[in-house]
Amino acid sequence: MTEVTLITSTLLQEQPEESTRKLLERELRLLDPRDLRSHAWYHGCTLRGGRKGAEAEVPNDGDFLVRDCASQPGNYVLTVRWKGQPLHFVINRVVIQPETVYERAQYQFEDEAFDTVADLITFYVGSGRPISQASGARIITPKPRSVPLTCVSGGPTVNQHGSSPSSSSLSTGSPPRLPRKQQRSHSLTAQHHVPDQHGANRETGNQQTNAPIQSSTLPRIPPIQSQPPSCSLSLGRQKIIRVISDPALQQQQQQLQQQQQQQQQLHQQQLHQPLNHQNTVAGSAPPKPPRVPYVGNHQQHHHHRHHHHQGYQASGSDSGNGSGDSEFETNNSGGTSQPSSSAPIKGVVIRSHYNTSNDGTNGNNGNEYELSAEEQLVVAAPSLEVTTVLDIEGFSTLLLPAGEHRPLDPTALRGVSGMLHDSAPRVLASHLTRIDLEVALQPGSGNRSGLSGIELATLPHGRQARMDLIERSECLKLLVAVTVLAGATAIERAATISKWIKVAIDTKTALGNLYGFCGVMLGLCLPQIQRLANTWHLLRQKHTEEAFSFEAKLRPTLRAMNECTNPQAPNTTLPHLLPIALLEERGPEDVLGTVAPSGLAAAILSPWENSAPDCGLSIVWSHLEAARKLAESLPLFRRNAEIALEGCRSDELLSDAFRTEFHIKFLWGSRGATVAPEERHLKFSQVLDAMFDKCSASEVSA
Repeated sequence: MTEVTLITSTLLQEQPEESTRKLLERELRLLDPRDLRSHAWYHGCTLRGGRKGAEAEVPNDGDFLVRDCASQPGNYVLTVRWKGQPLHFVINRVVIQPETVYERAQYQFEDEAFDTVADLITFYVGSGRPISQASGARIITPKPRSVPLTCVSGGPTVNQHGSSPSSSSLSTGSPPRLPRKQQRSHSLTAQHHVPDQHGANRETGNQQTNAPIQSSTLPRIPPIQSQPPSCSLSLGRQKIIRVISDPALQQQQQQLQQQQQQQQQLHQQQLHQPLNHQNTVAGSAPPKPPRVPYVGNHQQHHHHRHHHHQGYQASGSDSGNGSGDSEFETNNSGGTSQPSSSAPIKGVVIRSHYNTSNDGTNGNNGNEYELSAEEQLVVAAPSLEVTTVLDIEGFSTLLLPAGEHRPLDPTALRGVSGMLHDSAPRVLASHLTRIDLEVALQPGSGNRSGLSGIELATLPHGRQARMDLIERSECLKLLVAVTVLAGATAIERAATISKWIKVAIDTKTALGNLYGFCGVMLGLCLPQIQRLANTWHLLRQKHTEEAFSFEAKLRPTLRAMNECTNPQAPNTTLPHLLPIALLEERGPEDVLGTVAPSGLAAAILSPWENSAPDCGLSIVWSHLEAARKLAESLPLFRRNAEIALEGCRSDELLSDAFRTEFHIKFLWGSRGATVAPEERHLKFSQVLDAMFDKCSASEVSA
């Protein structure tokens, strides 16, 4: 019984829904991506009721599917619902250079033509362009089919450029094959289908060997007897052979193979034991697992299945594509059922998802695989996930009350405001920069493997490092806003804004800390701070120099930094890291605009994304180019940091006031510190609105 017959009989014995689901999954998984049937939005002739059935499948605006045209066999129809009305568009098929060697077909609606229907649909979904100018209909959401094309008999034959052969070709459950070269060189239309040139050869071969092996399922390698001992690793559709030249390893491999044969024989004897004997030993303890890797019964099954095909060579001329559906075992390449002592099977045998046994599961019992002596020496790859540098639970400071406390504790707020007004701007900037350097520039310990936050922020597995940088900037921004809005009068608020402007100037100019400068500026640019009209009026009157610097120098500098047009100063200790961290943490929903951007993304990325003529792609490219150079500049950053902080004394309370752990506990309280960052930030925006309302009421009364 062939493999196809075994799989089909197994599926027919199951429930109808389960059988249909498995057939559909197998159909979508095994087909070549160029085949139209591999796309779930292609329904073929599976829709009951034809046109009415297709309309019922697209209930919402933008839903679409592609089906066969009943009135024009060989053509396709796009069914889409737009503005509540179902619409049907026949996909135009244009033959280019007909009746020549270069004949080919293209598909189009009104504008561009494409070589395949899949390319046509992908273009209109991705670009969002209307199918026709008259209707304005757009296709957005594909509606997948629920019935496999295998279940439809007598379906129309579809050409290769339509990328869907006849639906009856899958009715036997056989794996699909890529077209031969003879088929690739011609345009096969629905009315002119070239038969398989190798069909007669396969039929003759089947009669001679009395087995249904197809040439496209055999790997194109010589028989195992003609190969030297080797370690083989099968990955996807490629087979990599590594020849072993060490005699010691060859001898060790032969010993391992002999042990595997013994385990196979022992396992086969256990399978033939009577059922009552198994019941008697069921209550006893299971035997210890063997030291030799377990070889399951699937190999015996494959040996029994292919023992008639010794010496059978692969035919065909599709340059290796035909071996994509083959099973990755040496028996498929012409070997016998018993392993040869002169050429044992070596290396790792990884089961492909094409290798399915009778019960519909992987024939290798899950994820089991064999390891050769060489592969056993390979050390497993370590986990690359890094931990956060923030220790919120273990952090304690004299600025906060012992035990539980509420958000914006009044004692802590008075302490922070007092230190802000009593300390010099350069001292505040140096303490801010010192903590920033610990987070971003200091080599990490533990699973960070000595990498700094800057290095991890540019690596794929450095997500936690990027989240730490984003969280620190968010907390510093909120701390600046709270200290300003906590002022009782407009004069006090103007003085606080003036002090933060001086801190921002020293942080950027004297210390070269662009990362900390960005956090302070984001707090001063918050809408709740900018709408304090009377406060800014007093700032221009009493602190004219700081107000001028903020409007004429600091804000344009921040805008240029966000657009990656500001040249980096030679004394830079920390670069502008926030755009890089935000860009690498963006998801598809952020790029497509289906969700509202976060606070930092709206302040840093949205301005140039919405105003740039190319939607900010050139700016994104500039930021990514700058990120690639960060690791090379680390020695320069560390040297500049030593020079900038040389001779600066450190105060413990001031350092605690600029730590992210203190910001989280101070802003959200002891209980709110454990809440997810997104929820914390969303709730605190309401707190800022309430504080702004109180300040604006006092300004109106004054």
